[in-house]
Amino acid sequence: MEKFFEKLLNIDRKIIFLLIALSTSVPLFYFYPQKIIANKASRKYNDAINKLEEKTKKGEEVVVLISGEYDPGTVPELSPMARATIKKLLDMKVKIIIMGLVPMGPPLLMEEFNELLKEPKYSDVKYGIDYVNLGYTVGNAVVIKGMVKNIKDKYPVDVMGTDLNELPLMRKVKNFDNIDMIVNFSSMGGGVKTWIQFAKKTTEESMDIVFGCTGVMVPESYPYLNSGQIQGLLGGLKGAADYESLIKEPKNATKYIFAQSIAHVIIMLFIIIGNIAFFVTRKKRV
Repeated sequence: MEKFFEKLLNIDRKIIFLLIALSTSVPLFYFYPQKIIANKASRKYNDAINKLEEKTKKGEEVVVLISGEYDPGTVPELSPMARATIKKLLDMKVKIIIMGLVPMGPPLLMEEFNELLKEPKYSDVKYGIDYVNLGYTVGNAVVIKGMVKNIKDKYPVDVMGTDLNELPLMRKVKNFDNIDMIVNFSSMGGGVKTWIQFAKKTTEESMDIVFGCTGVMVPESYPYLNSGQIQGLLGGLKGAADYESLIKEPKNATKYIFAQSIAHVIIMLFIIIGNIAFFVTRKKRV
């Protein structure tokens, strides 16, 4: 028995790397339906989005601004939650404005948006009427402060160079007073804090802000949620999978979280086996 454990302790690390690689890649080729229990922050995010549906059912026009502040390196975490959110808003007939405070944000959001628009059920969604892509403009906080007064001061044209006054949706939207919610997806330092500082308290009835972020940003984001400065939080891949589960639309996040879970199980098994092997062979080493 001791010899067996000695061999385990001396196993080539390449074998461990191979098993981890297989545990993360093989599950991606199989869609295994699993029960995902959403955490409180994700449920709050879902509740905040669902509140908008009450307005649309009354015939009110609802406008949501989605800002993307992430890059290709964080697509696996943030794009699935962005896709699920956009899908839910389209289903509720909400008007959507896309923008970003980093160059890659709007294109990554529009990648998910355009994939959804290929579905026959969204064939009646028209650019300029139901959604607009403002694109990226430099300035970060300065951009948000300018939009408080008039969005057209910072975005006189959309991403294609069309004057905003020529777009029916933007003729109705002057500033944040005409926006019902801000949805921010971010992997950048500061993240939603900038939106809270400069956009949150600009209307008589303060608009809701919900936030989707990478896993490493979750701890620093909870204070904003607990204090009511944001109304919902999706944290990392788990948050994305939570939201897919809540809207009953399992997609990439549900697939990725399964692969991640298998990898975590393999890692824990290696830790347990390694500790057992260490204690079994300890006397011999002494």
